[in-house]
Amino acid sequence: MMKKTIAVLSMITVLSGCSKTLFGEKEYVQADRYASTIINNIEDSTHLSNVVTIDHSRLANQAGAPLAPSQVIMFHDTQLESELLAKTPLIALNLPLKVLVYQDDKQQASIIWNQTTYLENRHNINFTEQERRQYNQDIQRALQGIEEGAFRKFANNEMTDNATITINSDIDFRTTVERALKVVGEQKDVTIFEKIDYQAIAKEHNIVIKPTFLIMYGAPNPGGKAMKEARTLGLDAFPQKLLVWEAPDGTVKVTYNNLSLLADRQDVHKPFALLMIQKRINWHLNDSFEKEAQ
Repeated sequence: MMKKTIAVLSMITVLSGCSKTLFGEKEYVQADRYASTIINNIEDSTHLSNVVTIDHSRLANQAGAPLAPSQVIMFHDTQLESELLAKTPLIALNLPLKVLVYQDDKQQASIIWNQTTYLENRHNINFTEQERRQYNQDIQRALQGIEEGAFRKFANNEMTDNATITINSDIDFRTTVERALKVVGEQKDVTIFEKIDYQAIAKEHNIVIKPTFLIMYGAPNPGGKAMKEARTLGLDAFPQKLLVWEAPDGTVKVTYNNLSLLADRQDVHKPFALLMIQKRINWHLNDSFEKEAQ
């Protein structure tokens, strides 16, 4: 897992070297230090593993959309994630575990993550005390050695809507996954950051869940524009996520985030770029999973 994280970070570093950006490398020093500490803490853990680290800022700058420091670090606790997925497959839209390192409005390097209360409210589930304790311990382990003054919290953990959009697929699960990867991959400015077969992961822990497959992807230029005045969207809205899952009755569904509602929950600015990204997602996916679609 660490090799993959290093590979992604190395690619970003190379790209940033030739980009024209409003943000000099000195502005990344503290954020990079926090990110390196978190990645190393995860690597040193016996039950956590790095999945992928996405440097929203450097990717956006390279794509011509200057964005202050912002990078999301994603990591696995596969036992805990499998237990949560057994409650609802839709929680995959908030997985893997993750923290965001970003420059706040005071130009200070800060760190934010989602509380269990938010996850429970959004997905209408209840964590057990053990699951809640494990989640918090995992976050604390990842942040070990970082001063608490850098930590931030969202003011609102409530959601009246789970902020998702679901499409029914007319085709079988495997073909739906292939079709989803094709639709995403055919967009020239899009990078697929990660693909996760959660059913296979759960099986390793003897936890039975229906087929559940997560695709994480993004287009740095429009994404950077959408996050310019709302960098915390780099935790929940970006990278974009596409979840293919099988319901208890055997029907196959494709679910993705409603970015506007996620922004509402964070109480951040919703620029035109964010609304256009949502329209673009809807347009690409709307008829993609009908039997006659190619």
